[in-house]
Amino acid sequence: MDALTVASPPAVEPVTLSDAKLNLKVDGTEEDALIGGLITAAREYAERVTGRKLITQTIEYRLPYFPATIELPVRPVQSVARIRYTDTEGVLQTLDASSYQLYGAVTPPKITPVYGAVWPTVRTHQPDSVVVDITVGYGDDGAAVPEVICQAIKLMVNHWFENREAVIVGNVKAEELPMGAQHLLNLHRTYY
Repeated sequence: MDALTVASPPAVEPVTLSDAKLNLKVDGTEEDALIGGLITAAREYAERVTGRKLITQTIEYRLPYFPATIELPVRPVQSVARIRYTDTEGVLQTLDASSYQLYGAVTPPKITPVYGAVWPTVRTHQPDSVVVDITVGYGDDGAAVPEVICQAIKLMVNHWFENREAVIVGNVKAEELPMGAQHLLNLHRTYY
């Protein structure tokens, strides 16, 4: 079981179809479905490389127990929707929101019990004894996504649109551009 799963995906992409088509110099609508899929694939790749979620979405983060401080492996974090846990009797409980505090502006983002409180005891030996539902992303649209990341997405869409096969056959020497997509994404990579 993956510790992070998308419970509610983003409603839009950080790069619009019209922006991608303008960048590709494509008119007409015959390639819209392909280009839309490439935008989504490029966003997902950018999210994995940077450790950031770009557009508002809900993520489930699963833990086998409550650590002293829950360090969230994704950012930017907007809010904690809820924290659920399996108690020692095997019953799923929801933790009262007033019993914990989110520190979303620190690196990595953290959740701790409020002063004087402790985490409840959970049933052990389960990979999902604790499930933290968090809302993440820069916002509901691409306006707040760093332009460097949007540019990297456009570069990937252009590359994949022009090169639809996994390999190139022939006498072609390919080199990554110095300011290519990977370089641009590395500027926003999180290292925890």
